[in-house]
Amino acid sequence: MGETKLKNNLWRQFVLPNWPLIISTLIIFSLITMFVSIAVVKSMTPEIVKFDMKGTVNSFMSQTAGIKTTLSKEQMDQMVSRFNQAMQGSIDDYANANNVIVVVSPAIVGGARDITDEIRNSIATKMKKVDE
Repeated sequence: MGETKLKNNLWRQFVLPNWPLIISTLIIFSLITMFVSIAVVKSMTPEIVKFDMKGTVNSFMSQTAGIKTTLSKEQMDQMVSRFNQAMQGSIDDYANANNVIVVVSPAIVGGARDITDEIRNSIATKMKKVDE
């Protein structure tokens, strides 16, 4: 009986006068938890970006058209292989460094950031390093 009386006194003395504070505190903690959860999920979700692979390959083919006549088939095959390795390496490096998923441009209807220029610059750098 004394325990029930003590609980009732605590309820009357602390909870009833402070209920707005208690409810506000619960709401604030709930909102903080929600915003932290959203931030964590958003930071871990990779962005989808697009890359114009067809245009990049066509550009490479047009650049090499003039030297095709001076290269043997084996040399041309090696150059194409180096280009493919440089392109795949550049795409992989960019995706890993920026937490993105790279998709070819025709697969995207709209809204994705285009990273074609960055990938082309990286390919050119990788191709120059192999030549040196």
